[in-house]
Amino acid sequence: MFPGSEGGAEAEKARALSNQPESSVGRTLRKVTDNSHKVMYFSGVFVIALVFLDFYLNNFDVPSAVSYLPFVFGIGSAPYFFYQYYDYNKTKSIEDKFPEFLRSLAESQRSGITLVEAIHQARDIDYGTLTPEIQKMSAQLSWGVPFPKVMRMFEDRMSRSDFIKRTVTVVMEAFESGGDVAEAMSAVASNAILIKDLEAERQNKLSQQVLVMYVIFFIFLGMVIVLQKILGPLFTMNLSSGGTGVFGGGIGGGANVGQQFGPSYYRKMFFSMVIIQAVFNGLLAGQLGEGKVVAGIKHAAIMLVTGVAIFIVALPAQTVLLDITSPDTPVKPGGFYNLQGSAFMADGTPMVGNKITITIEDARYETTTVENGQIEYKLKVPTVQGVYKVDITVDPGGSLKPVTKTISVNVAR
Repeated sequence: MFPGSEGGAEAEKARALSNQPESSVGRTLRKVTDNSHKVMYFSGVFVIALVFLDFYLNNFDVPSAVSYLPFVFGIGSAPYFFYQYYDYNKTKSIEDKFPEFLRSLAESQRSGITLVEAIHQARDIDYGTLTPEIQKMSAQLSWGVPFPKVMRMFEDRMSRSDFIKRTVTVVMEAFESGGDVAEAMSAVASNAILIKDLEAERQNKLSQQVLVMYVIFFIFLGMVIVLQKILGPLFTMNLSSGGTGVFGGGIGGGANVGQQFGPSYYRKMFFSMVIIQAVFNGLLAGQLGEGKVVAGIKHAAIMLVTGVAIFIVALPAQTVLLDITSPDTPVKPGGFYNLQGSAFMADGTPMVGNKITITIEDARYETTTVENGQIEYKLKVPTVQGVYKVDITVDPGGSLKPVTKTISVNVAR
């Protein structure tokens, strides 16, 4: 037994046996210290810690750190949202078993067993997630707590379920008015089963809407990937032309443009957009499919994991922007092709003096980048006609891996 569990049980027993209603202060204090709020406090502290770590790892550079905030908030708040989804599933499972429990109580009463004895017997029956609640009600009744108060306390524990609150209210009105409780329970159970069937039918009809939300998300993801694939080469061409191309030189041109609006900037922005789209699309899918926003957490998790995985695979982080011009016309056998291109770091900084390795067939040549990251080399092509692959590899130096780009050279007369 955990330390303090006996004291907690004694406190619960004392509260159950007390005929005094729980004070508003006590009710507020109990709610503030329940598991949901504990997880919320933990998530809040976790988010603050991750925000600080984000700024620390980005050397407190505000633009870079802010670009990762959606990911940080998503990771930090995940424990709270997953707990909410777990609690929602648990409540939903209890709702599904509750009509069966009421019907069992009604049948027991018709056979001459009292309501209290029926609950004592029901505690040994498997009602899934409802079983612990039945056992708790049985224990409270064995302490001498009146049946109405036991049901009210159960209703208070199930405060998130409007379905159970309405059902308990009907049963208690029949009990307190001196009516046929067994008949009331049987009628309520039948109506509850009908409601659940209607909800299931509604979910089946709206499942197509949930599918539409998935389609919308993956279309958005595809558009983001295509857009980034287009912007990357255009940006590199712009840097090669000195900042006067597609992106213009209004911000200062060249490296300044790269530092402000480079591929890495757009990649971070698109990554944040994918996360935001996944979360809100998923929550909306839950609202459409099951009528509860919290039910969309599972859809948000699926979209988030698959979306981030596809994004990272399709758009890996770039360290070097390499632009090499392919020949438009055939090169004569044994002749020279004036290979030209440029190499920049991902932030738009020109690579100067970096090692360049050029490989064609079995021949291997080396050169270096010159001013403004330009690459120029007179490449001798083979004497035999054909289409040859040329690999151009640039070494950024340090801990960064070399980057290779392949072009085709047509050798013909």
